[in-house]
Amino acid sequence: MLTWISSLALALAAYLRFKPLNNEQNDEEIAQRKALRRAKLEERARKGNQVTLKSLKVLGSSPYTLFIKSWISAFAVGIAWLLITQSYGAGIVMSLVGYQLPGLWVEKRASRHLDALGNQVSLFVSTVADMLQGGKTLADAQETASLLMRDAPMQAITQQYREEVAGMVPIVQATENMAKNVDMGNFYFYADVIAAIKTAGGTGGRGLQILDYEFQEEEEIQADLKGEISLWMGLLLFFLGITLAGPFVYRFGLPDIWREIPSHMGWVPVASSVATFIIFSGLRRLSRFRVTI
Repeated sequence: MLTWISSLALALAAYLRFKPLNNEQNDEEIAQRKALRRAKLEERARKGNQVTLKSLKVLGSSPYTLFIKSWISAFAVGIAWLLITQSYGAGIVMSLVGYQLPGLWVEKRASRHLDALGNQVSLFVSTVADMLQGGKTLADAQETASLLMRDAPMQAITQQYREEVAGMVPIVQATENMAKNVDMGNFYFYADVIAAIKTAGGTGGRGLQILDYEFQEEEEIQADLKGEISLWMGLLLFFLGITLAGPFVYRFGLPDIWREIPSHMGWVPVASSVATFIIFSGLRRLSRFRVTI
């Protein structure tokens, strides 16, 4: 039974490894835009180190600290699996899984922070738009909007903006710096709109309307993608639990059977570890894709 489930899990992981994440078939413009964005996000997710570095930046953590934690985790998991399975090959393979565990945890935490950042950015833009339409100056509008940002990391980003403006940095330059710190495509567009407002005058109503539409569309896309990602990650976590439970069941629940495995069927724990690594790699890919949403 465990062998059958492990094989099914491997097939699922292979399917996810080669499955394009942009396969929606819909001729409507919104579906095409969604598919295009999914393809771009998938491409970014393939650049794993960049995703991890972005996660560390959002959390304010050091890449060096993650590197040390990854090696410690690899050593601990490898030794633990060696003691459980009594197989050096299985221990080495599982150490590769252990090396990725801290990165997976960082990306999981970063996903929550990026969701909060997106909500804060949306609030910031809508506040500035409303105040400009109400006759406020650009400086007053951005100052008021920045004071509403009370959650990390947007709080620190807007505080830096206020400090730059107080230090006589031009508003356009300070806004560009803020966009670089936020590092979101729509907010770069917002910085361009602000530059146009400062140069040509007016309220930038048309540009801010487009930006507001972009944020609404972004929320719809995120809702769809996150539901799909959560489903796949849940399935992979289930199969990952099955592959990990197999050695435990035989090692501690059926010791008479397990006694013969290391000496006569040494390939079994190695194959189990390889299956675990493949499934975990699929899980890590989805984790990185989730960060780019």
